[in-house]
Amino acid sequence: MPGKLKIGVYLPMYGTMIRGVDTDPEPHFAYAREVTLLAEEMGLHSIWAPDHLLNPMRGEAARALEAWTVVAALAAVTKRIRLAHTTLCQAFRYPAVLAKMVTTLDDICQGRFIFSMGAGWYRREFQAYGLEWDDHQGLIARGHEQILLLKRLWTESEVTFQGRYYHLENCTVEPKPVQKPHPPIWWAGNSRESQKVAAELADGWLMGDRTPEGARDSVQGIKALLAEREIEYALSCHLIVEDSDRKAQERLRGLLGGDESRSGKIMGQGLIGAPEAIAEKLRRYEEAGINYLLLKPAPTLEGLEAFGEKVLPHLEGETR
Repeated sequence: MPGKLKIGVYLPMYGTMIRGVDTDPEPHFAYAREVTLLAEEMGLHSIWAPDHLLNPMRGEAARALEAWTVVAALAAVTKRIRLAHTTLCQAFRYPAVLAKMVTTLDDICQGRFIFSMGAGWYRREFQAYGLEWDDHQGLIARGHEQILLLKRLWTESEVTFQGRYYHLENCTVEPKPVQKPHPPIWWAGNSRESQKVAAELADGWLMGDRTPEGARDSVQGIKALLAEREIEYALSCHLIVEDSDRKAQERLRGLLGGDESRSGKIMGQGLIGAPEAIAEKLRRYEEAGINYLLLKPAPTLEGLEAFGEKVLPHLEGETR
């Protein structure tokens, strides 16, 4: 298999990453830490913390951990695993302050941070927290301007910036990032506008759940936008490991209350099955051009343990 597929895992910031399903305990930092340390012990590449102020899986009254705080705390208790968000909402942190936060976090983890941003989509949390909402193109335009500004703040000694949305005068960010010229920049989003931002400014593009065939089409689509450069591609997948495909599919149907439409979609776009079948599907994703596969186990801790014990042995030497 050409190259090595990098395996990451979503942190349980809101509970199980299947809407309406409660296999995980209530979100607490201790549980996220346990998942992270297990992922590091297993030799996985990275952990990815979703960034929402209201819980998008259980409703706004449910617990939801704050993503930056969690990742900063994990940076201090890990040694090897890379740290990322999936993804930072461009509206939650003023870009010049965010630039400073990134350089500090990159110092804490000594260059293990991946900077991943997206436009934002959950309108209710914007309203609840007093953040300025915009239409889809406006949100993406703000993110585009932020990345331009962040790159300058991370590489220049002093920045004056007069953009459409952000204005700085003689701003200095010190220290600079440990990673040079800056941490890898990822952009997330499925729209054509998001793909254009990734193709123009980012080092990687994080797409939503897809079948291997859909992933191949998406990779080829964004490659048409690239101007003589290459980026990496990440994809997220739900994960349920059982001794047979039938048992895994039955468990998924049970979690979803027999909803055949949702079950069928997750089966097609996820890793739901026996260890051998999951390993083979991972190979298909890599052959489609995917560099990073981000797991969403159900439940998170037990699912990750099952992946390590039953699936990784089938991929020895094929992942990192």
